[in-house]
Amino acid sequence: MNFRLVGIQEKCSGCRACQLACSEAHGQGFAPSQSRLFILKDDAAGIDRPVTCQFCIDAACVAACPTKALTQTKNGWLALDEATCIACGACIQACPHDALRFDPTLRLPLACDGCHGEPACVAACVTGALEIAR
Repeated sequence: MNFRLVGIQEKCSGCRACQLACSEAHGQGFAPSQSRLFILKDDAAGIDRPVTCQFCIDAACVAACPTKALTQTKNGWLALDEATCIACGACIQACPHDALRFDPTLRLPLACDGCHGEPACVAACVTGALEIAR
């Protein structure tokens, strides 16, 4: 059963509560830079847009991984084997949605695992700018 996260730009206030919830859920404390999603801000246009993994069918990021460290579960979310990852960045470059980022501290890609079906980011979004589409 695949699902994806949907970011609704018109509802996003740019508060970044989703980023804090994500980083906390992944054991990184309240650190937006450790989040698996991010808010793209365009102050000139007054736009805040959530950028999330789309859990693509036949994900380009997964196909690009030379060590097969990045895989996609039967539910659609991503799984990263940190021991196998060589931090080459091929998955990041391959993502057509620019949703993957590299964490220079952990030296790993920040791949969204969908919190295994209960995304912390969606639960933390008070404006309803993040939804799960199944």
